[in-house]
Amino acid sequence: MNNRASTFLAGHFKSIFETKYLEPVLQNKKLDILELRGTNENQQKILVKLRAAARLQNELDTEFQTRNLFSEIWLLLGK
Repeated sequence: MNNRASTFLAGHFKSIFETKYLEPVLQNKKLDILELRGTNENQQKILVKLRAAARLQNELDTEFQTRNLFSEIWLLLGK
């Protein structure tokens, strides 16, 4: 994940969000490639949120909603 994407979710370098939530997922070598087929409840939730984020991109001023969706996705990745 590049610095800009990390800042988008974490707010700033070494914030509680980065150290508690982003880093554990980023350091998890099992997640180098994550295939989402919707084969379990967690994957289904992630896919729903990704689709919602994609739809938001057709509207104006959706940065907060987009960040919220990606924060929810990130929490699901940590489960």
